[in-house]
Amino acid sequence: MKLLNGVIYCRVSTKEQLEGYSLQYQEKECKLYAERNNINVIRFFIDRGESAKTALRTELQNLLTFVAKNKKSIDILIVHKMDRLSRNVNDTSSIQNFLSKLNIELKSATEGFDSTPGGKFLANILAASAQFDNDVKSERTSKGMIEALKAGRWVHKAPIGYSFKLTLEGKRNLFPDENAIFIKNAFKYFNKGIYKQTEIIEKLKKEGFKNISKQFFNKIIRNSIYAGILFNGLVDEPFKGSFEPIISEEDFYLAQSISSSRNILNKKRLKQNPDFPLRNSIICPYCEKPLTGSWSTGKTKRYAYYHCNTKGCKFGNIRKEKLESIFINTLQSLEPSMEILELFNQIIIDVWDTKQKESLQTIAKLENDVKTLKERKKKIADLVIKGTFDDKTYKDLSNEIDGNIAFKTVQMNELKLDYQDIESCINHCNYFLSNISKLWISSGISLKIKFQNIIFPKGSVYNNGTLKIDNLSTIFRVLKPDIAKKSTLVAHRGLEPLF
Repeated sequence: MKLLNGVIYCRVSTKEQLEGYSLQYQEKECKLYAERNNINVIRFFIDRGESAKTALRTELQNLLTFVAKNKKSIDILIVHKMDRLSRNVNDTSSIQNFLSKLNIELKSATEGFDSTPGGKFLANILAASAQFDNDVKSERTSKGMIEALKAGRWVHKAPIGYSFKLTLEGKRNLFPDENAIFIKNAFKYFNKGIYKQTEIIEKLKKEGFKNISKQFFNKIIRNSIYAGILFNGLVDEPFKGSFEPIISEEDFYLAQSISSSRNILNKKRLKQNPDFPLRNSIICPYCEKPLTGSWSTGKTKRYAYYHCNTKGCKFGNIRKEKLESIFINTLQSLEPSMEILELFNQIIIDVWDTKQKESLQTIAKLENDVKTLKERKKKIADLVIKGTFDDKTYKDLSNEIDGNIAFKTVQMNELKLDYQDIESCINHCNYFLSNISKLWISSGISLKIKFQNIIFPKGSVYNNGTLKIDNLSTIFRVLKPDIAKKSTLVAHRGLEPLF
C-alpha cells in the first residue's frame, strides 16, 4: 500500500473541554485512523478555544495556508468529526471545495465519508436517510419499543439461552430455554478465574453446547441480558428486565471485572451501573483513587456498599444509602439563593452585551476582509490576462486567497451562530442551578453521571462523613453561598460567555 502524507486538525471550543479529555481523545482517534490507513502524519494543527478572541481559530488559518503552500506533499486532511472544521454545513462544504482544488482528501476518523464528490453525495444521503429513519421510527415504532424496554421486555432477537413466549397478559417476553444451563455454566467457569477460555469452551462442548466459538463466547460474557439488564440504542440508560435472569447481576459484573484485563469489557456500560451512580466520582481520601461499588450478601438480605479497590487501603467501605445521602446534602448546600442568582444574571447580561458589540465589530471587519480578498483575486486574474503572471503563479496565489476567504467566512458564521435568546438561556440555567439535588435524584444513570462531571469535574474526596468541595467547577465555585456572600460577584474571566 502506498504511504500517504497527511495532516491532522483538532479543535475544542472551550477551556473546560481543553482541561478534560475531549482534545486528547480527538488526537488519539485521528492518530489511530492514520496508522490503520498507512498515512504518515507530517503535522498537527490544534485549536484550543478559550474566548471569543481566540475562537477565531488561528490554527485553522495556519492549516489552510500550510496545505495551500504544500499541496504537492499532502494527500489527506484528517479530522475527528466533520463538525470540528465548522459548526456550519455551508462552511464545511466551502472548505471541502477548497481542499478538492488542491487534490487533498478530507477524511473523518469516526464517520464513513470523505471530501470526494462521491463522499459528499454519500454524506448527504446518509444525513437524509438518518433523518427519514428517525422520523419513521418516531412515528411508527420507537415509542412502542421504548415503552416495551421501560416495561422490561426485550424487543430484538432473543439471545441464545432464551426463547420468546407469551406471558399471561398476552405480551411477548423472554423465557429461559434448554440452553440456559450452558449460559449459566459459562459464567460460572469464567468467574472462577482458573480456566483458560479455550478450556471453558471445551468443557461446554462436552456438556452439549454445540457450535460455540471464542467470538461467540465473548459475546455471551458481555451480554447483560443474562443478568436481566437491558441496554439498547433507543434509550440512554439501562432498564431492569421483567423476565427471569439466567445469572445474577453480581455474576455479570464480576465477569466484566475479570474480562477487563483481557480487553473484552465495554467500559461505557461498566461505568454506568445504575446501582452505584457515584462510582468513579467519589475519591478515596487515603490512596486518592475513585471508589467503586458492589453488593454484599448478609444472612437475610443483600447490602450495597461503596469501597476502595486499592489493595491494602485502609478506607474500608461505606453503605450506599449513607454516601448518596451525603452527596445529595452536598448538592443542596451548593444551590445558590435567588438573591445571588439575580445579581449573577445581571452580570452575565452585561458581559453578554459587551461581547455582542465586539462580535458585531469583528463581523464587519471580516466582511470587509473577504471583500478585499475577492477584489485581490480579481486583480490577480487581470494580471494573468495581461501576461504579468503565468498560470502556475496564479493558481498558487489563488489557492492561498481561497483559503483565507474560507477561513474568514467560517469565522463570520461562527460568530453569527452565537446570537441566542440570552434570557431563555439564563432561565434554563437558573432552574438547573437551583434544583441540582432534585434533578440528580430524579435522573437516570446517564444524566446522574453527567451532573456529577459538570459539578465535580475532578471528583470529590470523601472524608469523615463529608465531601470536599474544593474541586468544584467554576460556576459552582463562584456561586457557592458562603463564598458569594464574601464576594461582590464582580465578573471575572470564568464568567465570560465563550463563543
